[in-house]
Amino acid sequence: MAVAPKYRRDRAPLDPVRYGIARRLDDLAYGAGVWLSALKRRSTTALRPRIVRTDAHRESAR
Repeated sequence: MAVAPKYRRDRAPLDPVRYGIARRLDDLAYGAGVWLSALKRRSTTALRPRIVRTDAHRESAR
């Protein structure tokens, strides 16, 4: 995922490199939490993708 558009949108007080590192660390922490919860509950439900087709998607496909 590109960091530059989010960096500009968030108006972060960090320089782009530090902002990018902080975003990756945040993503890693979130992913670790999801995996730990899945392991604790012995369930892969949170790890499996859920694909949902919406009406808006059907309209744009035409």
